[in-house]
Amino acid sequence: MKKRLLWLAVLVVLAAAGVAYWRYRESHKPPEAVYKTAPVEKRHIVGKVTASGTLSAIVTVLVGTQVSGRVSKLYADFNSHVK
Repeated sequence: MKKRLLWLAVLVVLAAAGVAYWRYRESHKPPEAVYKTAPVEKRHIVGKVTASGTLSAIVTVLVGTQVSGRVSKLYADFNSHVK
């Protein structure tokens, strides 16, 4: 008899936990996305963005030589990719 009462109590607790979880999940759903659409038509741009600031490189690399001498010809330009 005590075993049956224990199993019944466990079943009631699990059912209550399941209902509580289901209600919690239902009340915390993200809102559905609402889309605003319009037909395609030709228009003019009426806004612009202006900004001021300083641009700087993410990575700066110093390039040097291990020998001294005179450069006779340079086959790369500023910002050229080299190997």
